[in-house]
Amino acid sequence: MKAVILAGGQGTRLRPMTVNVPKPMTRLLDRPVMEYILRLLRAQGICEIAVTTAYLSAVIESTFADGADLGVRLRYYKETTPLGTAGSVRQCADFLAGEDFLVISGDCVCDFDFTPALELHRARHADATIALYRHAEPLEYGLAVTDEQGLVERFVEKPAWGQVCTDTVNTGVYILRPEVLSLIPEGVPYDFSRDLFPVLLQKKTLYAAVLPGYWCDIGDCGAFLRCAEDMLDGRVRAEAMGLAPFDAPPPPFPGASVYAPSYIAPDVRIAAGAVVGPYAVLESGSTVGACAEVSHTLCGGASVGETSEVRGSILGRNAAVGARVRLEDGCVLGDGVRVGDDAVLAAHTRVWPEQEIPAGARVRESVLSGDRLFLPALGEDGRMRGSFRPEDGVALGLAMTELAAGGLFALGCDGSPASDTLLCAMEAGIRSGGGTVLRHDAPFEACARYAVRLSRAAAGAYLTEAAGGIQIAFTGADGLPPGNSARRRLEGAARRRDTPRAEPGRIGTTRALEGVLALYLAPTEDCAGTRVSVAGDSPASDALRRRLAACGAELSPAAFVEWRPSPDGLSLGALDETGCALDDAATRAIAASLTDAAFPDALARAAYLTARLRESTLAGLAAALPPHFTQTRDLPVRHPRGAVMRELRRILRRDGFDSASCDVRPLADRASLRITAGAGTAEAAAELCDFLAERVRRADGGDNRA
Repeated sequence: MKAVILAGGQGTRLRPMTVNVPKPMTRLLDRPVMEYILRLLRAQGICEIAVTTAYLSAVIESTFADGADLGVRLRYYKETTPLGTAGSVRQCADFLAGEDFLVISGDCVCDFDFTPALELHRARHADATIALYRHAEPLEYGLAVTDEQGLVERFVEKPAWGQVCTDTVNTGVYILRPEVLSLIPEGVPYDFSRDLFPVLLQKKTLYAAVLPGYWCDIGDCGAFLRCAEDMLDGRVRAEAMGLAPFDAPPPPFPGASVYAPSYIAPDVRIAAGAVVGPYAVLESGSTVGACAEVSHTLCGGASVGETSEVRGSILGRNAAVGARVRLEDGCVLGDGVRVGDDAVLAAHTRVWPEQEIPAGARVRESVLSGDRLFLPALGEDGRMRGSFRPEDGVALGLAMTELAAGGLFALGCDGSPASDTLLCAMEAGIRSGGGTVLRHDAPFEACARYAVRLSRAAAGAYLTEAAGGIQIAFTGADGLPPGNSARRRLEGAARRRDTPRAEPGRIGTTRALEGVLALYLAPTEDCAGTRVSVAGDSPASDALRRRLAACGAELSPAAFVEWRPSPDGLSLGALDETGCALDDAATRAIAASLTDAAFPDALARAAYLTARLRESTLAGLAAALPPHFTQTRDLPVRHPRGAVMRELRRILRRDGFDSASCDVRPLADRASLRITAGAGTAEAAAELCDFLAERVRRADGGDNRA
């Protein structure tokens, strides 16, 4: 069997470690990460290997040459334009013709035995077989759901906790038939997960096998350090790569305290009084001064001065930390960084290569070239809430241009000075990235979403001042919150703050869109003969009054039906003629029972339902709905949430249970599953909830989640 190693990644999330080297060439325990993959392949008899390269490809080729030093034969294929994972492999068609082959990433660490996947691949006559790994925290990976025969049923790409249905993640290790290459177009971007696998999913020729052993995607600096610690803990089988154990005891250093597990290269110097470890990786050329403390840290040939404290950090090649310096958890120093005596670097500070931190400096956040920003998290509702600086706004604007290079972006705010200031910074960022800004005058969020759709913008953002800072509501081109993939891209690009800027001649422009509210309030229904009231004094409530009046409704405080729009105009409550309060879910259900039309916000739904009051009462429409009762319960689990979900799915399938009226999903903030059961009576809903709770407890018991 032959193999293809994908080694073209830039490793933007690993910066500044990858400024001078490509991601597969970052070093772990004095070896490039890709060397471990080459040794693993050779140990399993795979010696004919193609390597696809792109970013800093010369570094890879000069290091491994033809592969003879490692007992393999390498052939290189360089991408001149991005081709995606599958498109990159398509380049190697001449090399791969005639036999099944394996594809693996050059920037992971694993000790898999590929035999079980290969046996399944041949037994099922599969077009492609994916190697899966059971991961306790699967949010950063694509999930693959299979039946008991290994046939892939569906994928869930980088889920939020509420979408986690299993713990089996796609490792990016694939076994493929050579005929599959004919399905990959030549010379154009094409991806395995996004493009090829959906085709094979339809053909039912895509299988997957869970492989025992260890696997880690070196995706970011945190994962890089965790992988080093796993190697020192003996979780990675060094013998699978033909190497001595990684967890060998460190040698003694007179006068110093060295704690296992740690890795110390033969030429490392540690002065008397120093405290090193546990989980210290001191690669060749590293030095530790007298009375310094270094733990949970990787020193790639760096020096640490006397009485300095370094914990949970990464120090690049030839980085120099002065005396009495403190580096807190998560600091990353690029190659050649100099930190002066008595400096303090706060947690998660990143310093790009060859920069110098003055003596006595107090660095509280990354402020140097290519720094990483500390922004609030972007929620599943597309909203980011917190305090922001102007430079944060510039970074967010630049990040938005990654969603659609050179596109149009609709921006608006509530008019407060704080919101407007941050909006101006985002505008500057978008224009710096080559995008065009459309500033509109929508007075609330629902109207702003309409502006995005109206202008056919690539994306939008609406800012409002809230308690504790600013709320930024991002939307996609459809005016709805961006999907999971887009959210991750946006958040990641903003935090990295290394999005390319446009050339001076390609800086974007700003256009104005005025009168959005008037267009938004254009009559869409005939409400003549109806009489309603609207509660609240927000811009959304005022807009709903104007819209209903334009549709012919009579607005009166004494009306029997009262609409209650939320201040953002996105949800709608009501009081019906009997004084019964209806929530947003109820008004949605009533509208859905009357029409298949989708209403983008509360105002459109209120106008539609008001028009229906010409023939019926709101209470009558609500009473016509089938009775529905919901029971919700949060159940703590002992085992990893993804593993419990996988086992629960197996149990329910075995029992033949399938109901659209219930839902079980993991909670994001704690180790629990939320059960939601619906039925026509309260008793039935409670009974269904009890049934599911018992199955969850069964899935959480025993040892079959390992």
